[in-house]
Amino acid sequence: MEQGKKDFNALNKEIATLKKAKQDAAEQMEKSKEIKARIAELEEREKELSAARDAALLPIGNLVHDSVPVSNDEVRPSDG
Repeated sequence: MEQGKKDFNALNKEIATLKKAKQDAAEQMEKSKEIKARIAELEEREKELSAARDAALLPIGNLVHDSVPVSNDEVRPSDG
């Protein structure tokens, strides 16, 4: 996705240069639209995968180091 954004920006600079030189940039503009659509697809896929990852991690809870003492008493020393 980051590479797509980099390509998109480079292509947009090329389009601007061509337009400034009064040259045809139609082919580059079409490619730019394709890259932009692909980036949008990848961003949506990233959101889906992040949500799936978060849903899978939620039931795991916090993992604690083996050196942490196990206790049935949830009262913390500062609670009294």
